[in-house]
Amino acid sequence: MKTRHILSILIVSLGFIQSGFSQGEALFKAKCNTCHAVDKNSTGPLLKGVKQKWNDAGEGELLYKWVQNSKGLIASGASKLANEIQNFSPSEMPPQQATNAEV
Repeated sequence: MKTRHILSILIVSLGFIQSGFSQGEALFKAKCNTCHAVDKNSTGPLLKGVKQKWNDAGEGELLYKWVQNSKGLIASGASKLANEIQNFSPSEMPPQQATNAEV
């Protein structure tokens, strides 16, 4: 009986995880993959490890501001990493209507 209960919880949990992956994939396709790839540089830099890169720079919370309004973050002078990323490519990342959770 206990095993069935645990198994039921596990199956339901996996459904929620899969749903989250599907939502993330749809969001990536709708807003990101025109300029970004996960594992290679494109018009924009690769996205693999991007959260860790911002955390390592001590600017983890600024990642959200970067995605939502990179031009504003650069203009604020609050982020050294934002300036480095801007120098990656002359093309400007357009502001994204995305919540912190979506980022």
